[in-house]
Amino acid sequence: MLPAGNVTDKTIKELLPLLKKDDIIIDGANDFYQNAEKHNLECKKFKVNFFDIGVSGGIWGLKNGYTLMVGGNKDLFKTIEPLCKALAPKRGYAYFGPAGSGHFVKSVHNIIEYVYLQGLAEGVELLSKFKHPIQLDKQLKFGKKPQSLEAGF
Repeated sequence: MLPAGNVTDKTIKELLPLLKKDDIIIDGANDFYQNAEKHNLECKKFKVNFFDIGVSGGIWGLKNGYTLMVGGNKDLFKTIEPLCKALAPKRGYAYFGPAGSGHFVKSVHNIIEYVYLQGLAEGVELLSKFKHPIQLDKQLKFGKKPQSLEAGF
């Protein structure tokens, strides 16, 4: 997997003349969705299929599986689905629409994650500034972990 940006752009351009009709490129770089749409158009010129897959899981993905958000040709999704199934935890991947959809969904996934973390931080700050002392360690251990965290968010 390559990082988003010039490295991925350059590699796709170098690869395309070497590939055969109906080969598949999968971009898991978590790039801007419009770049995935652009890569898809470039691939079509060479009759090469393109999928963009938003990948979540970070360093824990190797152990727990990667949450995968797939964009590309719906009819060809079944071709790459065994790969997705092998990399993702149970119910940890889905097809979302044409090229660009995978990276767009991953962007929204990140927004939800960051807003959730910001909410936690602001909640802890409010607790720490309450007029009566609150044992923060007790509060942070209290209750059940939200299901959204179990689902890869």
